[in-house]
Amino acid sequence: MAFDRNWLWVPALFFAGALLYSLYLAAMSVIDSYGARQGAALYQAHCTACHGNALEGQTGWQFGSFAAQGWRAPPLTAAGHAWMHDDKALFQHVKNGASGSPMPGFGEKLSDLTFPKWPAA
Repeated sequence: MAFDRNWLWVPALFFAGALLYSLYLAAMSVIDSYGARQGAALYQAHCTACHGNALEGQTGWQFGSFAAQGWRAPPLTAAGHAWMHDDKALFQHVKNGASGSPMPGFGEKLSDLTFPKWPAA
């Protein structure tokens, strides 16, 4: 009876699938350790109304006046200006709001512990 090698693809395919699944689980563990899912849920609950589902902001945000009624929410991507601020400044902005703008503070709704990876300020 000759040795049939045609069946070897079955365990190889199983092994490859198990390896890919374990890599996926490891990646999700790293992502969850940084609170990405929690952050996404908080963003959806509190920020999308102004900053949009895809962080795109509101049209004409660059041309808002200093009067609160003229302001538009900026994008939270590289197209906006959030990248210019350090984590502490962003934390304060989210917690306390922005003076003279319609950006509300969320200090009453969210505790400092809600943002465990941000510096408490």
